[in-house]
Amino acid sequence: MLGADLARAVLIGLLTAVAFLPDGTLPDTAVLVAVYATVLLTTAAAQFFNPARFALISELVEPGQRARAAGIGQATQAIAVIAGPPLAAPLLFSVGVRWALLLNAVSFLVSLAAIRAVRPPDRPAPVAPISPVAADAAPKALAARAPSGAAAVREEFVAGLRMVTRSRPVTALVATIALVTIGADALNSLNVFFVTENLGAASRWYGTLEMALGFGLIAGALGATWLAGRLSGARVFSTGLVLTGIGLVAYSRLTGLGPAIVVLAVVGIPLAAVNAALPPYCSPTYRSRTSAG
Repeated sequence: MLGADLARAVLIGLLTAVAFLPDGTLPDTAVLVAVYATVLLTTAAAQFFNPARFALISELVEPGQRARAAGIGQATQAIAVIAGPPLAAPLLFSVGVRWALLLNAVSFLVSLAAIRAVRPPDRPAPVAPISPVAADAAPKALAARAPSGAAAVREEFVAGLRMVTRSRPVTALVATIALVTIGADALNSLNVFFVTENLGAASRWYGTLEMALGFGLIAGALGATWLAGRLSGARVFSTGLVLTGIGLVAYSRLTGLGPAIVVLAVVGIPLAAVNAALPPYCSPTYRSRTSAG
């Protein structure tokens, strides 16, 4: 998480430096390439940050409280979704793109400082068993067998691939998340055109739709905490996916802004439940409990 935040701060900082250059210093093509490269690389960094955040929550929070912690995380993100659009426009038009980019870079440094303050419990490195004959050489053997650096990352990555391929529930979960991500990215890319062409509204209303989704996410996050004690994580996850899909199909058939705001607010409720159910559902304690059952 620290590495991902540092990488994003540096990348956006470099783009900020490009933005502060006098007009005409770089050709428009070079600036456009810098923008797209920054978006690509920061998005790639987020793919390391988000799974690590799930793992960190599992290490810090007791198994019985993980659903509640995930719900609080969803509510916090939803508040940011609600507050972001009304703050972004005044910020952009009052201070300009350059200072807005600089503030974005600083935000990742603030996140980095906050994460550095977290003290997760120590985890012993997994090692192969040592023969009693080699007991005298155990310390050296442990040091030699314990992976570190790039080797540790590679070993954990390969172990993760083995777990995905050997466990049908995990395989199904990974495939589901991949499909949902493709659909979500398609929606994020095309929604602004849907607002202007299908809903017949000005592009500035796009932020209002995001706010409506944020209100639904808050309601869903609060409801997910209540559901956690009554339904299994698998049931909440699967049912939430179905309801979210039905809501998005209904959204795709709309032609007016008002109904679209209402539908997106409703869609946010099961979507938040899905996101809140995922971390505890993926935790080792939850998997072992459900396997034993």
